[in-house]
Amino acid sequence: MLNHKIENPEKIYIEITNRCNLSCKLCFRYGQLKTYYNSDISKQLFNKIISEAYEYNVESIMFGGWGEPLIHKNIIEFIETTKKHDFTLEINTNGVLVEKNFREIVDYNVDKLIISIDAASSEIYSRIRGNYFSSIIRGLKEIDKYKRNKNAKKPEIWFSYTLSTDNVDDATNVVKLASNLNVRGIIFSNLIPISEKFQNKCLYSNEKLSVKNNNLKIELARLSLFHQVSVKLPFFELKTERICPFIERKATCITHKGRVTPCYNFLHDYQCYIYGRKKNIKQISYGNIRTQSLSSIWNDPNYVKFRQLVKFFQFPSCTDCDFHYDCTFSDSNEYDCWGNSPTCADCLYSRKIIICP
Repeated sequence: MLNHKIENPEKIYIEITNRCNLSCKLCFRYGQLKTYYNSDISKQLFNKIISEAYEYNVESIMFGGWGEPLIHKNIIEFIETTKKHDFTLEINTNGVLVEKNFREIVDYNVDKLIISIDAASSEIYSRIRGNYFSSIIRGLKEIDKYKRNKNAKKPEIWFSYTLSTDNVDDATNVVKLASNLNVRGIIFSNLIPISEKFQNKCLYSNEKLSVKNNNLKIELARLSLFHQVSVKLPFFELKTERICPFIERKATCITHKGRVTPCYNFLHDYQCYIYGRKKNIKQISYGNIRTQSLSSIWNDPNYVKFRQLVKFFQFPSCTDCDFHYDCTFSDSNEYDCWGNSPTCADCLYSRKIIICP
């Protein structure tokens, strides 16, 4: 029988806002309904989450989601509140506003800052994200200088780098850049294309690139050792084992509207392409913390059952099934042919092809 009182969550991903100061063409947000991306988390809701997380012995908070956390007008207050409750705090940011907020980020002891950079040069960066590369580098230099002056160890700085045909040739250069800026490590991930025209930008679904991908992994590993920069690498091919990083971290995600979802993949509705197949991802929520307690949602029997299924990955493998091109079950994450609802049968996060901070 399922135990309805499993362990407490250890990590909560909080979506501070669904707005962003960039409009990156490869992002999930790009091309979705414009009216969907127009709001921030309220102070009341944020304080309720932090208060209940503290009572529930949660260890770690991540500011992330589909928006840019640092654009929230109350972000410094949110950082201060989180650290006053003695949480480990990580912030996933595009880095554009680090230059503006570097003192507070250091002074309030943010533990980790993860910068989504996707290039080591302004030329390549501008094609993917816009003309903000120089401001990000200035911010990183300022935060490093300020840490040295205060003899501060935090925050630990990491890069996040989404690999595609647009930037794969710059990937080795980002290790050198990280070393020069005293960045601790780099999380490399692959791309989930959000439109049909972006499918050919994937490295993992192109067999012609297999040798190049393998050589890239070897070179990144070599540079990691040489420059003393930690590197986390994705897979470029399907493996048998499937492990959910969110379940392993005992994590849950909360949207800016309070909906509690199991992972980033189920955070919002969106459309993507998995190995050439169009797939509609539906938001999966097990409650709303605006009107319910974190404890009641976490221990909801349906949520407990879902986590148990994911823990032992009791789902079919749509991604490499012989019939997946003709099977309507694989059109969305709502059902699968084993009767699961929702389903993780096609999840590239579990395959470690996609790596989330």
